[in-house]
Amino acid sequence: MHQRQKALLQLLVKGNDAFSQMNELAEQLGCSPRTLRSDLNVLTEILKENGLPPVERVRGVGIRFLLNVDEKNKLEQWLNRRVHASPEKEAKERQLFILYHLLMSKTPLTLDYFSSQYYVSTPIIRADLDEIKKVCDRFNVSLQTIQRVGTHVIGSETDKRALLSYAVKQLGKVQLHEKKLLQFFESIEVTTVTLALKAIQKKYKLDFSSYSFEGLRLHALFTIKRVLLNQPVVVPYEKQLEIRQTHYYTWAKEFAEQTEVALAVRFPENEIAYLALHFQNVRLSKVRDELVNRPQWVDELVTSLMADVSELTGLPLKEDVTLHENLLLHLENTASRLENNFIISNPLLNEIKKAYVYLFYVVQNAVENYVDGKKMSLPEEEIGYLTVHFQTAVERLKVKPPKLIKTGIVCHYGVGVSAFIQARIENRFPDIQETILLSEEDVASAITDYSLDFILTTIPLSVELNVPTQQISPLLNEDEMEEIGNVLKGTSEKVANNERESWSLLDYTQPFLVHLQKDFKNRDDLLLFMAHELEKRGYVKEGYADTVLNREYRASTAIGKEIALPHGKPSLITSSVISCVTLKEPIQWGSDKVAVVFLFSLKKDDLKNSKAKGFFKFIQEVMADSVKWTKLKNETDVLTFLNEATIQKS
Repeated sequence: MHQRQKALLQLLVKGNDAFSQMNELAEQLGCSPRTLRSDLNVLTEILKENGLPPVERVRGVGIRFLLNVDEKNKLEQWLNRRVHASPEKEAKERQLFILYHLLMSKTPLTLDYFSSQYYVSTPIIRADLDEIKKVCDRFNVSLQTIQRVGTHVIGSETDKRALLSYAVKQLGKVQLHEKKLLQFFESIEVTTVTLALKAIQKKYKLDFSSYSFEGLRLHALFTIKRVLLNQPVVVPYEKQLEIRQTHYYTWAKEFAEQTEVALAVRFPENEIAYLALHFQNVRLSKVRDELVNRPQWVDELVTSLMADVSELTGLPLKEDVTLHENLLLHLENTASRLENNFIISNPLLNEIKKAYVYLFYVVQNAVENYVDGKKMSLPEEEIGYLTVHFQTAVERLKVKPPKLIKTGIVCHYGVGVSAFIQARIENRFPDIQETILLSEEDVASAITDYSLDFILTTIPLSVELNVPTQQISPLLNEDEMEEIGNVLKGTSEKVANNERESWSLLDYTQPFLVHLQKDFKNRDDLLLFMAHELEKRGYVKEGYADTVLNREYRASTAIGKEIALPHGKPSLITSSVISCVTLKEPIQWGSDKVAVVFLFSLKKDDLKNSKAKGFFKFIQEVMADSVKWTKLKNETDVLTFLNEATIQKS
């Protein structure tokens, strides 16, 4: 059960006997009514397994969750167990947020306030406060709780500021980690798509290569996001008629039918046809067609991309065969889309740009280097998809592969509980390479078919298996998790080198290139001012300003949080530099508002060093740290601004 489902449960419990409208609940939770219905299906399974009544749904009236006193106590005890079973990191992050809010609040805050904020029971908040008191003691600060009033912090202003500084820094350490790609999607979406593709693969005896399967899965997940956001791909009607006559369309249609019910979505014909085209283009591991009919530029761009991104990131991506195949497959589809005037959106483009600021810029830079002087271009949406493939390759490098375990899960409680077990296992144990959901009838053959190393089952199995097998409860208590850990112990090894290097904006700028609290009214005037300032000081050559504007006209460089990172042609840069402007009032920047602008003017050779990468880490830190962001945005003194524009070594 993820955070939104917990929030939904909390709202329903608070509603008591009153019916709530689906549209109103969806708006409160920031999702679509369709997604909310999917969440309700998951909650129904979980509540049933814990002996709790289902959520009552009345067509035309709404939904409500009726509980008697005993049932409410049972629900609270169950939530209490679940929270205690959550990873230590989640609890630490919650405690740091509670401490931060206590320090920032002018009035005492109650247990109920924090309980509603973090969707945990009040006993858990009490336990959190006990942990927070230990931290407070180290700063000569104490917590005082007054019954029916709340909790507040007691101590000198100096000590409280020191504690606040500590809390903010620790929050940065906890939160500043790159999102893994599948974290963009709900676990129920990943599970459903995986199962549906496996079913197609088994039914039609398809031997997908690993990279083809991953490519199909990612495409299907992006498809679901497009459908939910009402951004479907546009496939010409003639192309739809053509693909409908093939068995690839049959596979795509069956995939859609299997996922529509579980995820409460409806695939338009455009998307089914487009998925069929992906099935048509995948490689089977036993059928390696080396004579693929594709434009020459696809192979050239893949070679150029892999070389440039490897050089700039310093990672051995150039030798990654899986990445090479995935890029070829994606760009073959891109070539087909460009040739046939297909229109495709990237529903996660903004998220990709925010989560992988440096990698997106590097891929974008590499693409622009290749297309420079050619009569072609790639839309920003495609660069987002290419970034996804490179990020997948980066994530593969983070785990050494000698011995990773494949685990089968047999669960007869339905897709909701199955997805819950799968998510808990995968989040808790990095040793597990893959989890596969199985029926009891398929488990024996699946051991051979999928080379399984370990079986988890919620029911006694009637067959003898030649791999370790463990029976578990539907909610996986801590004792069971420890037993699983003992089996998996020593099976994989994480690459551990997460120390942050210090970084300062002064490494790449001068005080006279930092302009604070300006009152520009439009984007173009601001960019021309910044570029001409660099030009007259000799940092860039004549014409650089035009390349900055042209780059912005192709696609906005706003990345969220009112920040933009414009840049121009690297070949016109004589000396690497970063200049900055902050604005009194945000201005329109494409479809966004922007108040802080960093003109990122780095030569290609400098882009690959650690100092350049430090800038992007700094940007991500500012986006994650509201306190730091507010200070930078509102600062009026240049030297103070530069002092804040740093990353401290950890």
